[in-house]
Amino acid sequence: MAAAGALATCIALTPLLAHAEGSWTGSMSAVNTGFTSRSWTDKNADANGTIIWHKYCTGVYSSISTVHYRLEKTGLLVENRGEASFGCFSGNTYREYNYGRQPAGNYRFMVTKFNGSTNSNGNRLTVTEVGVKY
Repeated sequence: MAAAGALATCIALTPLLAHAEGSWTGSMSAVNTGFTSRSWTDKNADANGTIIWHKYCTGVYSSISTVHYRLEKTGLLVENRGEASFGCFSGNTYREYNYGRQPAGNYRFMVTKFNGSTNSNGNRLTVTEVGVKY
């Protein structure tokens, strides 16, 4: 009887588990500040936040220790939805930032800074794995 009760509880809780509405993974090769990602549509069909993540990050011509990604909602005007600084390491070091729950709309992210500066000083960024969960 206890096993049946546990099974019923498990089945009843299944719809409460959070699942991301969507996600994508890609890469960036020798990009400059101002680079914008592919776009995606968040229908705000769940309560999950938008997460940008990356790993295997390196500077092409010189070292990059931090990179900034700005989440942008696109439309007639581009709306800044937040910016975060990510550590940039060549090893298998995963970094992510949760920008919180976003309203329905079309989104992209922009690479805004290397090492705290909007001027890339001729350097370029390569990220072997970058992705978004929304």
